[in-house]
Amino acid sequence: MTKFLRGKYDWIEVTAEKRPEDFRKESFKPIGTCRVVGHIGTKDGWAERKALILNKVKVYKNISELISDSKPPNFVSLAVFKPTEILDFKWCKEKDSNRSVGESKQLDMFASNNFKRVEKLPFKFKYIFKDESGRSSKLTIMDWETGALFLRYKKDFKLACEKVKEKYLNDFARGKDLYFFLGTTKKRHNTAKTPFSIIGTFHPPKKKQ
Repeated sequence: MTKFLRGKYDWIEVTAEKRPEDFRKESFKPIGTCRVVGHIGTKDGWAERKALILNKVKVYKNISELISDSKPPNFVSLAVFKPTEILDFKWCKEKDSNRSVGESKQLDMFASNNFKRVEKLPFKFKYIFKDESGRSSKLTIMDWETGALFLRYKKDFKLACEKVKEKYLNDFARGKDLYFFLGTTKKRHNTAKTPFSIIGTFHPPKKKQ
């Protein structure tokens, strides 16, 4: 890798090839190294980021439509989703003892032999929300930043969970214009009733009235 990523919304160049063993349309494998070629900032209320995220791809507002598009022939596995209403934010004890926060060297994800398992989270975090049809859903948040925030306060589990809730419910859901980045895993894509999880959030500032 020629240069470490600075963070979210870096532009990179990388050669990639479709994973032949994976039927999901967005599943590609990076080949070789990647190069950072730019960065998208937050000027003018995230104008450049919104132009990329909200204008270049379909923004789903109906969870049933998205689930339908995840089936043949589309096999959609990545999506931007706009919840109509956030109802709550919950956490529960993690049953999967093998689930970890992510990789300790997230920024060097394309280099070999750099992955290292980090601490396992004892809790799952979930958004409960409604879509434009009024359907209520509960989706697990798999974003590694959620785990990173929790681990900052891990000596006090109750405090750590409250800090995560404060950020995701009070800040993102109530204070920002919140969208979800949703994704599936190959294992659950064709077997789960609702195969999507929240793999990230997009939260530009709300438009001034």
